[in-house]
Amino acid sequence: MVDRAESIPYDRLVDRGPILFAQTLCLLVLVLRLVGSSAWDLGDGALHYLQARHSWQHAHLFFDQWAKPLYVLLGSSFAQLGGWGMTLFNTLVAGATAILLIALLRERSALVRWAVPILLLGATQYFRMVISGMTEPLFGLITVLCVYFLIRERWAWAMVTLSLSPWTRPEYVAFAPCAVAFVLYHRQPRALLWLLPIPLLYLATGLLVLGEKFWLFAKDPYLGNTAYGQGTLDHFLVRSPEVLGVPLLCLAAFAVPLLGALFWRDLQRRAEHATIIWLAVVPVLGIWMIHSYAYWAGGHASSGLIRVLATTVPLTVLFTAHAWGALLPMRMHRWTCVAGGAGGLALALWVQDDLRL
Repeated sequence: MVDRAESIPYDRLVDRGPILFAQTLCLLVLVLRLVGSSAWDLGDGALHYLQARHSWQHAHLFFDQWAKPLYVLLGSSFAQLGGWGMTLFNTLVAGATAILLIALLRERSALVRWAVPILLLGATQYFRMVISGMTEPLFGLITVLCVYFLIRERWAWAMVTLSLSPWTRPEYVAFAPCAVAFVLYHRQPRALLWLLPIPLLYLATGLLVLGEKFWLFAKDPYLGNTAYGQGTLDHFLVRSPEVLGVPLLCLAAFAVPLLGALFWRDLQRRAEHATIIWLAVVPVLGIWMIHSYAYWAGGHASSGLIRVLATTVPLTVLFTAHAWGALLPMRMHRWTCVAGGAGGLALALWVQDDLRL
């Protein structure tokens, strides 16, 4: 009985500790925004805030593809609080994303789950987008939620979630095919019908509000826009340290070949590794390649802004934590806990130093 009683606090710390830690970091981000001297992004950050704030008086903003319809719908109430309200909204989004990632890594070492909030909120552009009240974190949450449902074989819920992604960010074009292919591979074609209700609802509502049948295409700010410019093909790759931050970039770069090795050698968990590769690694690489090509080719709705790749951070954290977690024992002993705690502290110091600079 004594051993059992002593294990309860440890089990609670293992299960709840990373979640409480994630929420604490999100709260710190909000505090930093409140005591800071600016919104961190006074361009599109200010624009998105104003679009969400005034959507109640101008209903067409709920269908504005530059404003991002789902972002406006969910964030409009927070925008009434002022500019910091959108940071509050994004800290809740980031907190929910961290909880889902921790849940997806439930079969990995507790050290990995403790590292998730550090890697997520320590990624340079993700942090900037959260504190600036931008649209990228919401897309990250949608992708992770969809992956969560797919892995749990909640096919209908996964497809409903996926159907929200086009109303969140254009990067869905790299993620959606992987999710649909995953459903078809598992012989669940009926689940694809759940992709229809939300788009049909949006299109019908848009028709009533805007009075235009093909508003989705007529109001698209990306089609035919020649103002984006163009640059080198390796533009985003060269600036990848500014996107992910050096700590996550280094860990993710090694995680990709590590996942390949795990797929071939760890036969017992091959299906699990294959799922992470297909639902996390492939979409992340797809988004990076699509933006790289679009900016290089010009006229394809990419102006070289590195912040757009903050959309890939949650899935990057997922496959990175999954890969490195496979090397750690599930149950930690005293000395491994001490070593792991020291490693986690070192990671946190490295991340905050990189983020601060």
